[in-house]
Amino acid sequence: MPALGPIRIARLVQAIGSARAASEARETALAAVPGIGPRLAALIVRWRRAIDVDEELRRASRAGACVLTWLDADYPARLRELDDAPPVLYLRGSYRAPEPAVAVVGTRSPSAYGLDVAGALGEVLGGAGVVVVSGLARGVDAAAHAGALRQGGSTVAVLGCGVDVVYPREHRSLMEAMLARGGIVSEAPMGVPPRRQQFPLRNRLISGLAQAVVVVEGGVDSGSLITARHAARQGRPVYAVPGSVFAPGSRGPHRLLASGARVLGDPGELLQRLGVGSSGCSARPPPTSIGSSSAAGWGSGAWPGRWPRSRSGVWFDSPRGNSSHGGRGSMDPARSIIQEAICGQITRRRRTAGQGENR
Repeated sequence: MPALGPIRIARLVQAIGSARAASEARETALAAVPGIGPRLAALIVRWRRAIDVDEELRRASRAGACVLTWLDADYPARLRELDDAPPVLYLRGSYRAPEPAVAVVGTRSPSAYGLDVAGALGEVLGGAGVVVVSGLARGVDAAAHAGALRQGGSTVAVLGCGVDVVYPREHRSLMEAMLARGGIVSEAPMGVPPRRQQFPLRNRLISGLAQAVVVVEGGVDSGSLITARHAARQGRPVYAVPGSVFAPGSRGPHRLLASGARVLGDPGELLQRLGVGSSGCSARPPPTSIGSSSAAGWGSGAWPGRWPRSRSGVWFDSPRGNSSHGGRGSMDPARSIIQEAICGQITRRRRTAGQGENR
């Protein structure tokens, strides 16, 4: 069954005139919209009747989540400019989008070198006031998140499940630390469990929230390279960390470098491109204390002593070894968008992984 994704929802709203009108339209009117057709229209109507928007908003409120739609001023501007921006975004934590942001992504099974790079890069970016965006997955993602927190920085995770779902389970404490210094973001409705097909879709949001994407390690068919492709399509610069030619995890970054990605050398150069410098950073809260047991699970600890420092950072290429719609007083158009978005998520879950794009 084809999905009712962001692009089709936007077509519905545009063709029928408003979000509210689209949410109340008859099946024949829906079927007449280009890209919908009779079969999808029938499915939309059937699932729309089963959706309880009020209950969805109550669940979000109980989880401390803010529900943002295209209509909200607080909706992240970088996502709003995407042609497949999610019509509804669930957000937990203190994160608000205007800050400079860089996505750091990579394999769930990194080498010690990859963990060191991810953690150190998280520290550099977080310490400079740059939001570190990643996916809360094991390995590189967690190391980058934890690195930012160690420097009192801000970090945001884009999930492939609902914001009230902890995945992986061992990252509960990491997630809780992030809520105070960043946030958790998802387009999935409340309670949606992680499923394989949802992760490639969320990768476009990881790159979309960022001004640049850094791929630390990953295979040539990894999700990290999917994120890099999204970034290129969105006009974001892609950086890759070079590694050993014998390391499987370096094949993805090397493929990107051969395709024109930028080498991540001194991270100070990346900060310069973002217009960020240590002297221009706003005041940040004190660093989060992350013990050795946590660091062992999340990534590297302090800067690796075997790396030579430069005046502007660490040379990575020379290693030695607001609005929460919470009740019936909410805007009707916003409630209509939420209804259509949930309907789209339900139809999307009926697909098997790999059956086309979320369009």
